[in-house]
Amino acid sequence: MSGSAVTPPISSPGGARFCDLRLRFLSSLVLIAAVVGLLWLGHLWLLAAHVLVVFPLMIWEAVSLIRRWWPDRRLGQRLAMVTAVTAVLGSYMAAIAWLLTPYATESDSGLALYLYTLLLIILNDVGCYIGGRLIGGRKLAPSISPGKTISGSLCGIATVLIVFFLTEEKDISIWIKILFNQPILFWLCFFLVFALVLLVQAGDLLESYFKRLCNSKDSGHLIPGHGGVLDRLDSQLLVMPAIALMQYNGLILDLTIELFLAGGSP
Repeated sequence: MSGSAVTPPISSPGGARFCDLRLRFLSSLVLIAAVVGLLWLGHLWLLAAHVLVVFPLMIWEAVSLIRRWWPDRRLGQRLAMVTAVTAVLGSYMAAIAWLLTPYATESDSGLALYLYTLLLIILNDVGCYIGGRLIGGRKLAPSISPGKTISGSLCGIATVLIVFFLTEEKDISIWIKILFNQPILFWLCFFLVFALVLLVQAGDLLESYFKRLCNSKDSGHLIPGHGGVLDRLDSQLLVMPAIALMQYNGLILDLTIELFLAGGSP
């Protein structure tokens, strides 16, 4: 029997990255299947899942992060942190409730906006990932999120705008017109989509900044390959409230015009 020591296998960084990517992909498939299943039951089930499961988990993760940051902070810092987190999470939850409640939007247009916005986020994420991997280069915000690159950000924006341009006359881009309940100019739609993609990426960076302040890499460990619920929904935090607000203003504008015309009719 030989007395030589057995050399442990050396895991390559590439293999670890591939395993992580595969885990993220499988987790994403499970989440997509869950959303599709809830939609098949009826989109009020999707709203109930948000209210009963997603929102409490988001609050729990945010509170857990703040508790790490809380000690030795001044009163003003604590008030600012609680106010900011409450404003962001509160506006997001209100937006989801508005979009997924048919009685508020008087139709399924809110659900359509929700789903099309998810598509926009997916396109941005795919473009950012591919651009960042293939091109790399200078970091976008190294002190906040070291993994994000300028090339990845630009590729995410370009992916969304190209798909929008190629499908401008198709159903996939009708969601922009739904926001205002009337057709609007193509180039106005184009710049609006551009602004929404910026909000998607800003939401991602905002959540990363929050985690940095709390000295944490992930908001939790509930979703394999992704981290916590906040990590999975970070891209929605700013864009969903913007979508809901624009649609709400469009409905209010239409209602005002209808009331004005009705009041002026003989």
